[in-house]
Amino acid sequence: VLMLTIHDFTSPADTASVIDAAGLGDRVATLRHGEPFPTLRTLIDSGRTLLVFAERGNPGGPPWYHNMYDWFQETPFSFTDKEQFACAPNRGRPDAQLFLINHWVTLSPPNPAVEAAVNSREVLDKHIQQCLRERGLAPNIVQVQFAESGDLFSTVQDINDEQLKEERALQAEPPSLPPA
Repeated sequence: VLMLTIHDFTSPADTASVIDAAGLGDRVATLRHGEPFPTLRTLIDSGRTLLVFAERGNPGGPPWYHNMYDWFQETPFSFTDKEQFACAPNRGRPDAQLFLINHWVTLSPPNPAVEAAVNSREVLDKHIQQCLRERGLAPNIVQVQFAESGDLFSTVQDINDEQLKEERALQAEPPSLPPA
């Protein structure tokens, strides 16, 4: 399953046209407010394995062209130093089902060497764990610059493995009985 988040530099109609031209139109999932968010298994079994979100989701797109912040809540995204990372609510509804952690320093131009340090296991893990504690949400997206630099993939994989282990342990526990 692929989540595509795009900036609104093209019109929704142009974006839809490109997705159709690429042969992906029948793979795009349409989300509906008020319905449970589909599981990965549901998306895979349905063949709808592409989720498309746009920052503003300007009108004029197909039903699968979703406004990102109708579905996501996120953290702040403007930091000049890795010690400033925060998890406070930023854009998105507080009840949105998906969670995005913004994790980069705002430099112009971006500096790959600085971002490699920001994307280190130590810094990533600290920021993600902070958001887990403060927001009580596991991130669906950890947005970085220069994802190929640093330890992003292995860190996120380890956190996912730990979250899965905890979830399976909770499901395996017999229900506790109330005190007599």
